[in-house]
Amino acid sequence: MTNISALPANAMFSTLLNNNHSVLRALLNAVQLPRYASTDDAIEVLKARLMADYSDACRKNDIYFCGGKFYLSTSLRLRENPPEPVWLVLTREYTGRWLLNYSRQNHVPAGIAARVGGTAIRQADIRKTVPLVKARPLSNNMAATLSRKGWTVAGEIDPKNLTQLFPTSTEIAEMTTFAAGSDIVHGLRLAATYPGTVQSVNVRDCTPIELRRIDGLLRTLVQQGYIVLEPSAARDRRFRVSRDSTVQDYLKGKWAEIYVAAQLLDLIGHDSSWQVRMDVQLRNGVTKAEADLLFYNRNSSQLFYIECKSGRAYLANHDSSALLAKAQCYGIPASNFAVFSSETSTLSAGMERLCTHLTTFNVRKLRKGLEAMIRKGAGPR
Repeated sequence: MTNISALPANAMFSTLLNNNHSVLRALLNAVQLPRYASTDDAIEVLKARLMADYSDACRKNDIYFCGGKFYLSTSLRLRENPPEPVWLVLTREYTGRWLLNYSRQNHVPAGIAARVGGTAIRQADIRKTVPLVKARPLSNNMAATLSRKGWTVAGEIDPKNLTQLFPTSTEIAEMTTFAAGSDIVHGLRLAATYPGTVQSVNVRDCTPIELRRIDGLLRTLVQQGYIVLEPSAARDRRFRVSRDSTVQDYLKGKWAEIYVAAQLLDLIGHDSSWQVRMDVQLRNGVTKAEADLLFYNRNSSQLFYIECKSGRAYLANHDSSALLAKAQCYGIPASNFAVFSSETSTLSAGMERLCTHLTTFNVRKLRKGLEAMIRKGAGPR
């Protein structure tokens, strides 16, 4: 039986329907339904129809994932000639909140609407995906470490969910280990920053192996609905990014945080003494701050912090004292803090200048650096 844990349980979906009255009213005005005594009665019938369609789709594994969204066909038809099928669209934000919407069939990605391969991924193919549930509040010990400097936790994310929902983070990271691949990642960032624009990357000097790696990543991103390839000459690769804000955030640089978290979780394995959290939102009075990646060992009571950066100019424009001050204001010593930069092109200029003052990692050095931090955290304080 296919694992459908990537989707809300029936009870949660029912709550989602109840919390999206405006969506239901808009859908009610658009679809074919018999006349009812009141709008409230019609809404209840509509919810029952959608609930039945959702349960049936989950049971049959007839749900598709593309571009960070889940699609399922419903029994409803638009009030048009010919009556076009209605699809439900479910999206999960980084915060864990589910969003509900609907779409006419000709606005659904073609590979999904046609129920063929290509851009669509059957639910059976994402059986390892887990929901982007909001993480539980940080443990008392971790919270206590932060509270000693006056910080309280306003929100955070369990990265286990993101690392499985966005597996291409590793492929993107590996692109940054050679010049043309780094140019592709930079182009994806620009295309995501300026939606609708077409970015062109020169691949003239690529080796055949490098070109296969680049084209493999771009094909994967197309299949996921993240980008659209544009016609280009053999020496170029041209593309634009989806207008989906989750996809844009991911390609702007969220992938770097997810990549580091994935490597850390892989090294920690099933060791329950570690707690890992991403995008930790902190408050100290009226001051708000964010920590990219925090991980804490319950046995040694040590808290570690990694700042993740994917932009080319970041390290060249920041000094080590400012970076260290950010960690130390959380009560985290310099020895438990590191900066990850994905861009090898900035390491020679930026990282070498910083490395005498703080710990820095690039893609090639990341795992060894994380292993050292884990050994330190697992030992006596």
